[in-house]
Amino acid sequence: MERLRRAAAPALAVVAAIVGVGSRILDGIDAVQLGLPFWAWEAIGLAAFFAVIFATVHARESEEPRAPRPQLQPIADDGTRAIEFYPDRPSMVKARGGLKQELEGVYVAWAAWYAGTYAAAEEVFESTHKPQKLILLNPDGKYAPIVADLFRRPIEQLRRDIETTRDKALAAGIQTCLFDGPMPLMVIGEPESGNGWVRVELAIPGSAVRPNIVIKQADYPELFQQFVQAYKTMLNHYETVGFAGQ
Repeated sequence: MERLRRAAAPALAVVAAIVGVGSRILDGIDAVQLGLPFWAWEAIGLAAFFAVIFATVHARESEEPRAPRPQLQPIADDGTRAIEFYPDRPSMVKARGGLKQELEGVYVAWAAWYAGTYAAAEEVFESTHKPQKLILLNPDGKYAPIVADLFRRPIEQLRRDIETTRDKALAAGIQTCLFDGPMPLMVIGEPESGNGWVRVELAIPGSAVRPNIVIKQADYPELFQQFVQAYKTMLNHYETVGFAGQ
């Protein structure tokens, strides 16, 4: 803008002079008395007008390109590390192939869900015998009615869904625990191999939309270990956890 102002200054000065002369004409001084016919004043004014236009266009063309606005960066520290984000469950399934394909791609998996309805309906336990460890919400605990209310689900239906998942998991030989407390909903692939990942599902109270994020151990080893440790903490929190089938 400073360059534009400097380039247009001479032409603007001419226009200002003409405006000043025009004011004198309006005060009763005839244009002829100033030594120029009226058509000449019109020509000067028109020339000044085009001079302003030319100077403005030239200044704009000569301005250096503006620096681009900073773009939103992916969730990453640099170009080699990233956290995968999926705005809902269908987009995650489309990209990753669904829960069964996830579990078939690892040797060891742990999972923590409120009810695990999808896993039970898709017969995941029977076909993969994974996850080897499963934490479900305790259907008879004090948190079950809270979760049912937050997600607008009848408590009896939530309890039936949990019990169905529990029974199918136990039948497939999966170590199943019932947890009475707040917990992250997640699947951990290869939790102790050094090449793991964790997919965290974000449960939004009052909504059926479930965004998902995937964090790889190779990219964020410390963050990954936080989720592994959280899972172990829930398993060992004897005041709130119970082993099903015992």
